[in-house]
Parts: sequence; structure tokens; C-alpha cells
Amino acid sequence: MIAKYENKTLPGGLRVSAHKYRDLQNLPHWHMEGEIIAADCGSAEVAAGSSVYSLEPGKCMFIKSGEVHHIRSGRGSVISVIKIDGDLLGSAFPNVSPKSPLTDAPEDLFRSFDRLSEEISQGKKYCGIICDAIALELAAGILRLSGTETESVQNCASEKYKKLLKLISEKYAYITFDEAAEFMKFSKPYFSKYFNRMSGMTFTSYLNIIRIEKAVKLLNGSKLTVTEVAQRTGFCTIRSFNRVFKELTGFTPKSLPKDYIFIKAADSPETERFDPTISGPAVV
Repeated sequence: MIAKYENKTLPGGLRVSAHKYRDLQNLPHWHMEGEIIAADCGSAEVAAGSSVYSLEPGKCMFIKSGEVHHIRSGRGSVISVIKIDGDLLGSAFPNVSPKSPLTDAPEDLFRSFDRLSEEISQGKKYCGIICDAIALELAAGILRLSGTETESVQNCASEKYKKLLKLISEKYAYITFDEAAEFMKFSKPYFSKYFNRMSGMTFTSYLNIIRIEKAVKLLNGSKLTVTEVAQRTGFCTIRSFNRVFKELTGFTPKSLPKDYIFIKAADSPETERFDPTISGPAVV
């Protein structure tokens, strides 16, 4: 699985999308679109860059193009997500970003979301132009509230972290915690805290997700036995494999439905589509 570049998935050639999710959980990822995130109800933990923010109703997050982030929402929450083409944002707001990703939400945020959803669903003439205008007006309102600063070169550790995610996706069967810490040039205690903050989970939990995603594909797309799949995906014992598999999928390896998809992802190349969502289906 390519970890964790999410390629452009905006619908119908549009430069803006709007979706709501219940109980949204996703893996660390980045994309070339900017993203506006707000909590309709409930709350969420959103990691962006090297910080973690608590997203509550009345607040919103503005995620820059190319910034690593993930969302962990609380049970019963509904999260609104608006994506805006990076080139569209760059032409309107060149070389600027919000002083803080977390800011007060403009009063018209959800009204703008509803207008975008209606325009996109109806697809009438000039839909793209109207959606661009709504999105840029909303982005301008957020930047006005947060204040802006000139964008600087991305943090070296953040770039290294992106490379680590790719390394894990390639060497998931045998990479170790110690090797990952060494790759980042961090002490093991600091790396443990850093990875947890950046990904929202421990290194082991993240690695298990990557391994089980691959295992699901092997079970449904090859003639390998369960034991062979466990060995190929890096599990030392069949007992450990069965336990982790059941915890993450809800099925045993032998009872897995043929059409089951653990994570919607592409093996290669990086330009193909990747959906980082691991639970919380879209509600609109």
C-alpha cells in the first residue's frame, strides 16, 4: 500500500468537494488539495504538521496543501470536510498560510458547505465557477480570522516522516521499531512519542494496519494458505496473525468475505488513488 499520498479525487473535473463523515478515522496522509475540516457535532483530534489540535464545534481546521495530517473523531461525531484544489488556493492566496491550522469557524461555514453540496449534486451549468467562488470566499474568511504568515520551507522532520511512511509501506514485512527510529535519527523514546503524535497510533498499531491490508489482498487474490500469508506479511506466529486480523477486520482469515476491502488503496504507482479512511463512511 502506498503510504500515504492521497491523489486528487475531486468529482467530475471540479476543483472543490464537500463530504460529511460519521466517526471519521483515517491514516496519516497528504494531498495537493487544501482541506477545511469542521465538527458538526462531537469532536475530533486532528494532527497537522507536528502538532495535535482538538477540534470542537465552533472551530475549524485549515490544512495546507502537502501537509501530513490525520483525523481521529469521537464516537457519534459528524465531521464536514471541504477539499479545494491547491492551484486554485495558490492563485488566490499566493505564498500565505494561516498562522494556526485551528481557528474560529466563520459563521457561514456550514451554510457554505450546504451550498457546495447542492451545487455539486445538481451539476448545473457554471457549477464549477460557483463552487470555486464559494470555496474561495470561505477560505478568505478563515484566513481573515486566523491571520496569515508567509509560507516557509517544510520542516525537515516532516519531510523525513513522509519518507518513513513510504519505507514502511515497502518493507512492512520486516521493518522494526528500532530501524524506524534509526531512520528518523531519533532516540527510541522520542521516536515513540513523535510517531504516536504524528500518526495518532503507536508504531506497532500502524504497522499492523499496513500488514493486514496486504494480507486481505493476498487472501482474496492468491492461492496462498493462511500460514503462508501470515509469514509473507511479517507475523512471527499464526496465532499472532489470527488475533490481529480478527481485531482489525472483525473476521478470521478463513471466514473473510471474498469482496471484503480493508482499506481502499492502490499498490502502485503513487499517482494512483488512495483513500486514507479506515472507518466512518461518508453520510452525504
